[in-house]
Amino acid sequence: MIVEVPCRRRSPDFPENGMADTKTCRMDSRRIRTLRLAILIAAVAGLPGCVASTSVGYGPAEAGLTLGPAVRTEPTTFAVVDARGDADKRVHVGSFQIEVEGGTDELVWLGENVEKVLSETGIDLRRVAPDQADLLLRVRRLRIRNRDGGPYHTFTTFRGDLVDKEGTHPITAYYKANQAVEFDYTPVSRNCYRYPLVAVALEVAAKINRAAFRRGAPSSEVRRLADSLPPPYGIVGETTFLTVMRLGLSNNREAIPVLVELAGREQWKDQGWLRAAAASALGTIGAATEFPLLRSMYEGDGNVSRLAALKSIGDLGTSEARAYLDQVRASPSFRLEMIREIVSLYD
Repeated sequence: MIVEVPCRRRSPDFPENGMADTKTCRMDSRRIRTLRLAILIAAVAGLPGCVASTSVGYGPAEAGLTLGPAVRTEPTTFAVVDARGDADKRVHVGSFQIEVEGGTDELVWLGENVEKVLSETGIDLRRVAPDQADLLLRVRRLRIRNRDGGPYHTFTTFRGDLVDKEGTHPITAYYKANQAVEFDYTPVSRNCYRYPLVAVALEVAAKINRAAFRRGAPSSEVRRLADSLPPPYGIVGETTFLTVMRLGLSNNREAIPVLVELAGREQWKDQGWLRAAAASALGTIGAATEFPLLRSMYEGDGNVSRLAALKSIGDLGTSEARAYLDQVRASPSFRLEMIREIVSLYD
């Protein structure tokens, strides 16, 4: 395996990245361990160092459930429009340079996979040119911010507007991931890029369904998903969190008590990403009655589930939730970029 390594110097113009490109070298996998040690030494000593680029790849998103029949006259055509401003054109920002396998355009991937997920749920929808579409998704932001702080972190944010004959509906999504780096970056590609983008595709598809189609999964589908989850002390699989998020895609209120139990599951206290998936799904499904739970998670939980709870408070869109976001804007926590980027989805 060959790794592109852009050697960088610290720059006051980029305080978060702390670096500016100067040259590129190449390293094989046998030197990865040495590279990681050099990064650590450079970070601790505050000296010029090298930051490895990360090669990432994306797999398909899968709905994993079937929604019920149509409940209204539905749109049948769909298009995605790039409405990003210049400041939001870059998908990848942060400490590491990103090389996407096959040159995949994340915005194209997202449009294709949102359509795929909706079609797999039973919604008859096809992609067309924007001027022919019944349903138009205007993408205003799709960003994957990476950060190296021990574990490798990514913060994936999406903001867009869904336009149909009834008006404009805000569509947002957020996912934070982290991965300890061992001897290669394969787990980073999978857990910090592939899965988060799949999670975002599921959330965007779920919110499009709530706004434009309003279909709900039958109770049998909710029970099937709930029964497929491990018991409190059971073995958790790598994609268990996606099953939790699909309960949000169900758009069935019967999923709310299941998600509440998962979000508060004591045995998952040390697996914040699972509790985060439950908190995120509560926002996706619009569980306004669970505002107190989400508030307590934001104020008292660990980083991952705390951020998901804040995202879901924004999703609720109630006057109580909006007032709480105003409190967050006025709080010391708002100095943190990860807090600002979530709250900005609901400006």
